[in-house]
Amino acid sequence: MDNWPKFEERGVPVVVVSPSIPSQNAIFKEELRAPFPFLFDDGSAWAQACGLAYKLPEKLAAIFVAHGVNFSAYNGNTWNNTMPVTATYVVDKRGRIVWAHLKTDFVDRITSEELLDVIDRESTKVA
Repeated sequence: MDNWPKFEERGVPVVVVSPSIPSQNAIFKEELRAPFPFLFDDGSAWAQACGLAYKLPEKLAAIFVAHGVNFSAYNGNTWNNTMPVTATYVVDKRGRIVWAHLKTDFVDRITSEELLDVIDRESTKVA
């Protein structure tokens, strides 16, 4: 992650929570050159508890499988057509969520530059 120093300069900790099994998270972490932790959300249990998961309709899951997508290989045997919503949060020093980006399309993610802009904007607000 080329922008990591900018997060460090701002004193912003980053954590990834993913339903991907630890070995897949390790590959993704290495590809990103990410110095921050990746946590395993087995079966998307945490996402479900937070209301951040949805069930893929059987027909849509079948289409993924027909195109060679094997979610079980990435998410383990506990995968049951449940997908987490892609969520990015900015949490202030008091532990309050002050900004959120939520998308059901797991490809639609905020860029690190956009996130840094949000952090800068939110850090100037008076609590």
